Amino acid sequence: MKILIRTVLCLIILSSNVLYPQWIKQDIPERCSGIFSIDFCSKDRGVISGNYFDSSGMLGKAFYTTNSGNEWKEATIPDSISLVVNVSFVNDSLLYATGVVVYNYPDYDRKYLDEINPAFNKFSGYYDIKNLMNTNSYGYLLKSTDNGSNWFITGSPDYNIGNIYFLNEQLGYSANPSGILRTTDAGYSWNYIHSISEDTRIYNIKFFDDMHGFAAGSIWPAIKEKAVYLRTLDGGNTWENFEIENLRLIENFVFLDKNTILIIGLEQNELGYNGVVYKSTDLGNSWQSFKNYGSANYITGIDITPDRKSIAITGINQNKFGIPFPSIDISHDGGLNWVYNIITNFQHDWPSGVKLIDSINCYIIGYSFTHADGFVLAHLNGLLQDKKTLLDYYKLYQNYPNPFNSETRIKFNIPPSPALIVDNIEVTLKVYDLLGQEVSTILNKVLSWGDYEISFDGSGLSSGVYIYKLKFGNSIDTKKMILLR
Repeated sequence: MKILIRTVLCLIILSSNVLYPQWIKQDIPERCSGIFSIDFCSKDRGVISGNYFDSSGMLGKAFYTTNSGNEWKEATIPDSISLVVNVSFVNDSLLYATGVVVYNYPDYDRKYLDEINPAFNKFSGYYDIKNLMNTNSYGYLLKSTDNGSNWFITGSPDYNIGNIYFLNEQLGYSANPSGILRTTDAGYSWNYIHSISEDTRIYNIKFFDDMHGFAAGSIWPAIKEKAVYLRTLDGGNTWENFEIENLRLIENFVFLDKNTILIIGLEQNELGYNGVVYKSTDLGNSWQSFKNYGSANYITGIDITPDRKSIAITGINQNKFGIPFPSIDISHDGGLNWVYNIITNFQHDWPSGVKLIDSINCYIIGYSFTHADGFVLAHLNGLLQDKKTLLDYYKLYQNYPNPFNSETRIKFNIPPSPALIVDNIEVTLKVYDLLGQEVSTILNKVLSWGDYEISFDGSGLSSGVYIYKLKFGNSIDTKKMILLR
């Protein structure tokens, strides 16, 4: 019995919407080199921010929407601002952000306009932008009182405002290159409450309530970078310093409850870096490995809904050919079960963050690796509630022709997934008669992801109805075919 297997390589996968075609790229009216911050106060009203980057310098950018991103309008930003990050709503109309002014503009090679900007070279470009908060820059507190359409510098210029977090309109915290600061008067004045070493970079600071706070980033020693975090249990009056030796950095984190924290970051191994998630159930006294996305798959953003049940993690998934895709990992039960998706119709788009509006609406922000343009991907209207496993997305097609005389073709698709990028999966295709007896094994081998087409010759079988069964790991799909002589 002749069997011909034809594999349609990754080009078909790359040009199709394999798993979630519902992700759409929203239009941003003005050119923006990267989007690095996002927040919403409701399903409709939100703000994104980043910068415009060319050979002449950097300009801070922010955009606002009142209709779920169907239309983004450019906000007014002070001309001196080079980068806008940490945008956050305090109430329905009041927002704070950090405006970064770059004094010593880094020389990123003027090939920017002709080819890929070296500033965004793989994942390092994203962290170069984040490190502007710590080197060659100065931060100012930005404020908007009209839903993010206009921004102005507020407060004293005597402090370098870094990453910020406000518990309410008056009380806020900032982590800059020298330490942690606190304001109790809406950012007009700041006081240092904790000093940090000059080689420490704090990427995020957050509080669970008015007493329990957490700040995280990395230490850059001469030999090896390692993750660092700070913890307060008394409203920021005192802070404890901790390090995690096997982590390169802590990119971001969320509180699941007062004592339970998920951190995302990079773990170094002999092959490079793995995107990982660690979990602590004792407010950072100890950590357990929670998720590992594999080598060269970086994790850059995490967010949680106010009820702390839905969690989203985004990053970059590079397939076996080295092509990067945005990825999204979602849980709707507080982290017990997860659905991981690779968004294959937006290759070379590198996420910098994620925002869960609620359990059914989500945004991914970032920049394009090939064009150095900022982007917003939106996934709206309840589609994130799909809790199927990846195996449910494998597709077995009806044979053609059907009915057939002697020979027919069977097609199936294996979508990309973490399992298939790290380890291939065993696939079998068998034919049975209506009594359930196996009459032919067409395929039994380990395959990677792609589109496959198999030619089946049934000349040795009698006329009748047969069932062909495709098995992907533990998932099975079946269809009927008719052989006529």
